[in-house]
Parts: sequence; C-alpha cells; structure tokens
Amino acid sequence: MNRDTRAAWLSDYKGLIDQAYDAVVTLLTSDWMMSDETGDRRSRELTRIRQIYIPELILRLHVMTYASREHVPE
Repeated sequence: MNRDTRAAWLSDYKGLIDQAYDAVVTLLTSDWMMSDETGDRRSRELTRIRQIYIPELILRLHVMTYASREHVPE
C-alpha cells in the first residue's frame, strides 16, 4: 500500500470510527426506548430492552475504539 492509498484509507477509517461513535453517543443520550406512560407492561418491556442493549452498545463502542488505537492513536 503506497503512502497516498494508506492516507486515504486511514482518513476513511477514522471518519467511520467517528461516525459510529457519534451515532452511539447520540442514541444513548436521547430518550431512546423511554417509557411514554402508555402502559405498565410496555414500560417493563422497554426497560428490559434498554437493560440488554445499552450495555451491549457501550461494550461494542469500547471494543471498536480500542481496536482502532493502533491505526488511529488519537
């Protein structure tokens, strides 16, 4: 891989990492799957979904940023 190709790849890679990071942070700081007082069962279901997927998103975000450290040390 020549220098220009590597620089283009690294720029694209960093852009995708930043895009994924921003998307996950935006999702986690929004009212995603928050109860809207429509019903007790629905509220419990939404809470359970958040309990499953929020830790999963955080772990995947961590793995993604940790794995990218050797290519994007910032």
